[in-house]
Amino acid sequence: MENLDFLREEFLSVKAALDETLRHDYGSARRSKDYFEECMHRLDFIGDKIAETAPEDAADVADLMESLSALGSRICLIERSRLGEFSWPFAAAIEEIAGKIFVRKHMSEPKPPIVHVIAEGMYYQIVNDKRASYGRRRIMIVAFPRQLKHHVLLHSLFGHELAHTAAMTPETTSDVDPAVIVRDAMALFEDGPLRDETTATEWFKRPDAPDQVKRVLSNDPNFRFRGKSLRSWRREIVCDLFGLLLFGPSFAAAHRMILEPVSGNPERLISDESTHPPFMVRRRAITQAVKSLGWNEPVCGIDVPLVREAEAEFLAYTSGDSATTWPDVLSPDQLKKVLDLLKEIFAPHAGVAYSKPNPSQLNELVDRLALCRPPIIQRIDAAGNLSTEEVTTHHCLYAGWTFWFGRAKLREARLSEYPRLPELDFLKTNKLCDHALLQQRAIAHSKGMPL
Repeated sequence: MENLDFLREEFLSVKAALDETLRHDYGSARRSKDYFEECMHRLDFIGDKIAETAPEDAADVADLMESLSALGSRICLIERSRLGEFSWPFAAAIEEIAGKIFVRKHMSEPKPPIVHVIAEGMYYQIVNDKRASYGRRRIMIVAFPRQLKHHVLLHSLFGHELAHTAAMTPETTSDVDPAVIVRDAMALFEDGPLRDETTATEWFKRPDAPDQVKRVLSNDPNFRFRGKSLRSWRREIVCDLFGLLLFGPSFAAAHRMILEPVSGNPERLISDESTHPPFMVRRRAITQAVKSLGWNEPVCGIDVPLVREAEAEFLAYTSGDSATTWPDVLSPDQLKKVLDLLKEIFAPHAGVAYSKPNPSQLNELVDRLALCRPPIIQRIDAAGNLSTEEVTTHHCLYAGWTFWFGRAKLREARLSEYPRLPELDFLKTNKLCDHALLQQRAIAHSKGMPL
């Protein structure tokens, strides 16, 4: 079989795989239809190119094989996107964010990207689409860890993954170039420990370096930090700060809860070959940013002491760290400049980035959680009229974390009125917040907004 013959065979196989996806229910009709039509458009384009390709055009055959492989991988991912395997209300929140800040101006059809959600094994990740020129719309694959599908308080970690998407997004319809902004933010590290190989090597050799770093040096007396890691370390820290700006202290809490437990493993050596900086470095950047932004102080007043105490404990968890300055890779001034740059990505889109919650609303949301109810705002006046308020995703998560850190005292304060009030564990707290996101979408829909 000649190369061109195999290319035609591969084309038919990918087409068959796409046809088979129509037998399943993987989401709303609109989203499934958009995804299918974009895949079919790309497949038709490739088919036309194959018809024009001669057997001796080896380079063209290779390019088309690569395009088919990329398209086939996205079609196969549909098999892991069954409803019920992930929190679709949170997935919808990701879709809304992407639809505002990642619409490219130069696309043939400047429409929001198609966000396709799958259930993954262990990690939060977004598989970005290296869209060829023949694609009409960008496809973003959002992967939720299957075992954490209800843990929406941890889902804010997607803020980091969305930053990687921003780094691959040129000029958008809002005249913002996220890719340039991320690159400029990374350049601000050039005046610190991550400036170059020599500076980073000396940083590792500082006497106040952690034990894990010292083990690296004792095992390799000729250790030298490799330049290829400098760029990846800078990028990961910038992505963390992007996630913090997007979801606020909830991102900092999720980041710590997920990454800290594995960071203390003595077998996980910090090395120059690591694609990600050590947790202590990433955490230091986040905690210093929380303080720089003024997000480490409670918004609730002394009139609601239990909620204020719970909020203070939550914020202490997000902003507390060790006294050592070794993990500082950005000076306070550089950190502020990085944050100010990243804010430019969100500036044209009101309500996308995190803002401090309203104290009265936060108190009401936390109280509902204390009563084992989803944290939404709904009231019935004396005349029996129902009213609701918008609760943003980041404020719902903020309330969930606040309740979690004060759950014991908040429950105890309600026991006299509700003696059978059950205790909530972390999973049940997350499920109530997940329900709140779902109910909030229903509230929005009742007011004329699309689901």
